[in-house]
Amino acid sequence: MSAAQAEYRYQITDTRFRLAIFGGYTNLSNGSKGNEFGNRDSDNGDYISGGVGLRYTLDKKSGLDYRIDLATTNKDEQSIYASIKQAF
Repeated sequence: MSAAQAEYRYQITDTRFRLAIFGGYTNLSNGSKGNEFGNRDSDNGDYISGGVGLRYTLDKKSGLDYRIDLATTNKDEQSIYASIKQAF
């Protein structure tokens, strides 16, 4: 597997909110050859993802954020993620 990811965050002036845009690229090759977890050879190939998100700072001192992201891939998969802290 080889992968690259990037994210840009924009601070909304005088608030605890930030907007985010992100994208990623992954290439999978030489997939699983065993049957222990099923054959995943069809997962080989290029995967491109991207999306938008909203960040809310819960604690400025520690940088603790609540985040919600909307993401999509080139394989027509869509996801909504909500979590505390940053992905990276």
